[in-house]
Amino acid sequence: MMNLNLKTNKLFSLGLMCGCVIASSPIKAGEAQPVLKPCLDAYAQKDFKQAKQCYDKAAELGSAEAQYYLGQMYDRDQGVYQNFITAVSWYRKAADQNHAPAQNQLGVMYRDGKGVHLDLAEAVKWIQKAADQGLAKAQFNLGMLYLYGQGVSHDMAQVEHWLGKAASQGWVQAQYHLWLVYRDGRGTKDFVQLLKWVHKTAEKGDVGAQSFLALIYYQGEGVKQDFTQAAQWYQKAAEQGDMYSQYNIAQMYHQGKGVKKTPKQAANWYKKAADQGLTEAQYQLGQMYAKGEGVAKSVYSSMALLSQAAKQKHEGAIAELNQMLNQLSIAELTEAGLKEIPEAYHQLGLRHETGKGVTADKKKALMFYAFSAKLGYQLAIVKRDEISEQFSIKERFEVDRLAKEWLKQH
Repeated sequence: MMNLNLKTNKLFSLGLMCGCVIASSPIKAGEAQPVLKPCLDAYAQKDFKQAKQCYDKAAELGSAEAQYYLGQMYDRDQGVYQNFITAVSWYRKAADQNHAPAQNQLGVMYRDGKGVHLDLAEAVKWIQKAADQGLAKAQFNLGMLYLYGQGVSHDMAQVEHWLGKAASQGWVQAQYHLWLVYRDGRGTKDFVQLLKWVHKTAEKGDVGAQSFLALIYYQGEGVKQDFTQAAQWYQKAAEQGDMYSQYNIAQMYHQGKGVKKTPKQAANWYKKAADQGLTEAQYQLGQMYAKGEGVAKSVYSSMALLSQAAKQKHEGAIAELNQMLNQLSIAELTEAGLKEIPEAYHQLGLRHETGKGVTADKKKALMFYAFSAKLGYQLAIVKRDEISEQFSIKERFEVDRLAKEWLKQH
């Protein structure tokens, strides 16, 4: 099974910050709302130019919320040129007004050395302020600092304390890392409480929690292994569009784990994940088309999917695709090429270059290599350039003419 789509890197969250004009008498949160509403609306609609103008005015009036959002815009390159120093300046203005999200982001900037010199002590200071205000993201960040001993001593009691606080608020990354801590035999291993938090978050419709809960049941870590529960939660996450869950529920339908073995359903979910670019799903669906399993048998559909997976360096797809190509006739390769499968054109080039099954013809070989190269196939680009150098300019024009005639006929 593939892991759920959760980021587990040490740098556990993105950071932002900012700076500019400050009002002598900051407006209070309630007073700022009428001013901020059009800003928030513009930002939500990704009208960053309008949002920036609006936030500038609110920030000049001292709105911490506006200052925070300006920091985000400079940090994320939204409607302005990315500038971490300016982002830090704006975050600091908001953080000084006790704005928890800004305090957290300022801490993250110090932790990552973005717009400021890396300073883990300052990172802890600001993230702690936000965590003490109950901000789940900051509580998670603080827990991770204790886990990795960044700016503080490694302390598993503090790790559990802060990750637990974030997890209880439904912060899925905290739930996941707490599960990893327990799974690895560290901490109190309170799987029962953790499972309650994950269930609660998943039941609210959080796709990450649903996928994570499915993984817990599938692996049986901290709970009794239950493929039926795993399938139910993967299905819910898959229906929300999570491609990893789509792949995992496809696997379960394919293998008959937790659900009745249903190749048609497996193919349906593989396709949804494959359409989102998941390489393994492309490979699995390609195999199903080759066998006619759950779908109508189609060598061309199989090749198209294996070609997509092969582009992502999937070794199984590369091997199977090459095997299929070697077994196809010239007519079948031509049909596959016309369906824009670059490997088919490349195979036609090879056969015309070597005379395998056809009369050797380097001009036709160059033509087919050129067709494949135009579709981005790297091996064909090399062969095209290699053979092209062997021809005069006049001969290359002849190949161009030959290509136009061939395409008209097909």
